[in-house]
Amino acid sequence: AFRQTPAFQSERGLASIALGQTGFGAWSNLGISSLLYPDSNGKVYTFLNDRVSSAEFLKNIHQRNHIDADVQVNILTVGFWTQEHTFLTLDVNVRSLNAMSAPYDLFRFLKDGSSSSSFFDLSGLGYRSQSFAEAAFGWSRIFGDITVGARLKVLVGGLAAEARMKKLQMTMNGERWEVQTEGEVIGSSPSFRMDKDANGNYDFETLEFSDSEYGVAGYGGAVDLGFSWNVLPLLTVSGALLDLGTIRWNHEIYGTTLEGTFAWDPSKKQPIDPSSDDPMGAEIDEALNSLSGLFQFKDSGSGKPGFEALPFRVNLGAEFRMPFYDRLSVGALYSGRGGNTFARPRG
Repeated sequence: AFRQTPAFQSERGLASIALGQTGFGAWSNLGISSLLYPDSNGKVYTFLNDRVSSAEFLKNIHQRNHIDADVQVNILTVGFWTQEHTFLTLDVNVRSLNAMSAPYDLFRFLKDGSSSSSFFDLSGLGYRSQSFAEAAFGWSRIFGDITVGARLKVLVGGLAAEARMKKLQMTMNGERWEVQTEGEVIGSSPSFRMDKDANGNYDFETLEFSDSEYGVAGYGGAVDLGFSWNVLPLLTVSGALLDLGTIRWNHEIYGTTLEGTFAWDPSKKQPIDPSSDDPMGAEIDEALNSLSGLFQFKDSGSGKPGFEALPFRVNLGAEFRMPFYDRLSVGALYSGRGGNTFARPRG
């Protein structure tokens, strides 16, 4: 509970090693009902099914859609009273933060293809993941009916990776495809290894992790703040603001795409031998070769560090204890998430 609000105080001291809670959380502005559609017979269809109209599906899609998933594994927990009203904690965790961003036009293209429009703006499409260890020292104290708490955290980065398209615009004129692109990839880990070609472009087929070179990918700090208030003898409300902090990542890999326009015109392609073992695969390979510039990320200077703010969390709760049995209670909890996980200041 004290990982949800630093104002939490245990009735007794506590300690655990590798037996603490493993937590998982997910946040999104896309609901399950936006992607899955049941019919009157109880069968469930995805949004790609012809039974789901484009208008019905797209009205539930935002201009900017995101899916975030976090995992936290508790390694060590210690808590003890130092005096009558003060409780201290030490908490060590391993955390992984993951986020995906998808623009409206991506879903429009998946649903309707080129039948709805000849232009699609997929700018903002991206994915990122970061893992780090967290050592947190917590303090909480009772002041009458109010308990306040704070937790200071030291963050040690293990790995971070990100790929995002700042600009990705696709135009279809008949069978001709034109794609304008500008993007970047970032990797932060001493164990990352990836070759480059003669032009300085990363070869993603050579990406590997070195078994012999582990180390710190970055350092950071954060603070948690919280309170608990016994408003009435049977009613307690609480709130917390968590993960106010940043991490400074060391960039072992930092590449950007060549900004420009790439095209594929089937009328100018080389003829495909119909007797080949895989004519469909040959068609796809020919298209990918024509658009190969989309997947070329040029080394733009490894090792340049960058600061990144953590996505912060807000928890608000209320607990009502039953007057006929004080060990029985009901409660409500609101948990929200803020901060743009794809906004990375440079420096």
